[in-house]
Amino acid sequence: GGYNWQLQRDVEHPRRFIESYEARSWDEHMLAHEARLTESDRAYEDRLRELTHTAPLVQHFIRTDVPKL
Repeated sequence: GGYNWQLQRDVEHPRRFIESYEARSWDEHMLAHEARLTESDRAYEDRLRELTHTAPLVQHFIRTDVPKL
C-alpha cells in the first residue's frame, strides 16, 4: 500500500482538496486502483462522485532527485 498519505485544502479554493501519497512502485500503485478496493471503498467513491459537480482530476507525479543548487 501507499505511505506518506496527505490531504490538503487549496487556500484559494476552499472546496478543493488534494490527496497525495507515495507508493513503492508503479505496480503497487496500480494494484491500489485495481485489486485492493473493497466493496465499501467502492461505495464511498460512488457516493463522493454523487456529491461532486465535476469529475476528479487525477495526476501522477514521479519523485525525482534534484541536485541542490
